[in-house]
Amino acid sequence: MKTREKKMVGAYRTSKNIYDTALSGKGLWAKIYMGFLWNVDDWAVREQLFSYIPKDFAGKLLDVPTGTGLFTADKYLTMENAEITALGYSADMLNQARERFQGMKNVTCVQGVGGSLHHSGQKQN
Repeated sequence: MKTREKKMVGAYRTSKNIYDTALSGKGLWAKIYMGFLWNVDDWAVREQLFSYIPKDFAGKLLDVPTGTGLFTADKYLTMENAEITALGYSADMLNQARERFQGMKNVTCVQGVGGSLHHSGQKQN
């Protein structure tokens, strides 16, 4: 493993324990961090994005990056007819997502890098 890759893996491994806390806004420091520094309500953004997915969605969905599944697990519970692939780089965070998605037969977790995905079908003009 190259030095840069080791650093990335180490950073993900370290952040896996604070990721959910920070993004969910739980605790005083998380509220300060997300509210004052980022000034973004991730839950509002999530709701806006999910509003575009029909309630009866039955197609294929690629979730990149899935992270720990914090934002998506409860939505995926309602999407029983969808075929969901949850892609993440960090093995540690993906393991947390697997725990969240446990019992959901329509969700498959895959470790990988979104930028390395390619389409194997016909070229589109």
